[in-house]
Amino acid sequence: MLHASLLATALLLTSACMERSSSPSSHPAPKTTPSAMPAHDGVRSVVEGVVVDRKDVGYVYVEVEDSAGARHWAVTVLSDVAVGDAVVVNSLGSREGFFSKRLERRFDRLHFAVINRADG
Repeated sequence: MLHASLLATALLLTSACMERSSSPSSHPAPKTTPSAMPAHDGVRSVVEGVVVDRKDVGYVYVEVEDSAGARHWAVTVLSDVAVGDAVVVNSLGSREGFFSKRLERRFDRLHFAVINRADG
């Protein structure tokens, strides 16, 4: 299951990179593979907390509140976590100022992640 989740998330990363900008550019977008996408701070990160919001629009966006009260948004392809679930977010990378066309919303920082229940 974890292998399938990682593969699905890798596909999400590739697709999300293509979605992130709606403005045309005179320069073609660089070809990016999931393994070439660094996390925001240069390292992969893990966030543990409780799901406080979930939006399912083809991709699954979840907002997670950690033990310090900070909130983090993450997106994945496959996840059955629900509001109130304790989760572990394994971020494969993140973007600042990410705009989701599907949600018509900009995220200050969005993690592209594998999301699992903390008890599973």
